[in-house]
Amino acid sequence: MTAVGLVGAKGAPGVTTTAVLLAAVWPRPACLLEADPSGGDLRWWQPRADGLPLRPDTGVVSLLAAHRDARPGPAALAAHAQQIQGGLPVVVGVGSPSQHRALSPTWPALTCVVTDPAGPPAGQVDGVAQLDVVVDVGRLGTEPGTDALLVALPLVMLVCRPTVASVAHARHALAALGALPMAGAPTPSGRAGLGVVVIGTASQQAQVRTALAPVGPDMPGDAELFFGHLADDPLAAGALAGQWTRRLDRSPLIASGRRLAGELHDLLIRAEPTRTGSQRTAGPGAVSAPPRADDRGSAAPGGAVR
Repeated sequence: MTAVGLVGAKGAPGVTTTAVLLAAVWPRPACLLEADPSGGDLRWWQPRADGLPLRPDTGVVSLLAAHRDARPGPAALAAHAQQIQGGLPVVVGVGSPSQHRALSPTWPALTCVVTDPAGPPAGQVDGVAQLDVVVDVGRLGTEPGTDALLVALPLVMLVCRPTVASVAHARHALAALGALPMAGAPTPSGRAGLGVVVIGTASQQAQVRTALAPVGPDMPGDAELFFGHLADDPLAAGALAGQWTRRLDRSPLIASGRRLAGELHDLLIRAEPTRTGSQRTAGPGAVSAPPRADDRGSAAPGGAVR
């Protein structure tokens, strides 16, 4: 397995929407983990596959309760996930900041389910299918426990919009992320690195990249950052948030999401042999699992991409 985290600097740049999209179109079977200490949105956005509301007591809350005295492995995700319409397994987050504070002593256990450096890259663990993980970390700096989770993730992507304010906040966020242990550069542990997802056009991505180049001495530098972009497509984003408006067949958001998911997947795969200490041959051509979304990329009313 491998994992990628999505984080925002300030406001609502689209972290949860980006996380849902990437998990839905990820090239290997994936799970969405909602680890936002401010409270999750998924149970308000999406119904379960059977049409009923997502259960708030099955997810991060049940996972942490079940592992108060033990370190959970990646297989624990499947045991505490619920499938939303479209088939994507999601681990629902806490309901509020106060619930997070009550669980804060056990919050570090989440780092164990997103990293498995000694285990196999895919397949099964104890008979449970192993999933790649897309983690919605929420906003940077909201809780101290978030830092440990960010350090544990092999790849962290900062979501940013091409506005003056968003870029300014992103610059400070990148400096903070760069100051974390192992953040932002490949290391002997195989950390894939740090990057930026720009919600906009390819030309706006280039402008943001130029603006974020002088991010300060705590950041390894522009050459160490991976940049990608997602189309600014409010109608398709609304569909991912449960506000179904149209089919997503040819939406720019889904097309750009598939491209970005493939790029991030390839980046993580290249880091896996170093991270696990084994010489894997897995790569884009070796992925046998189908994408989470089908070729049509359609969406049901109130549902995720399928």
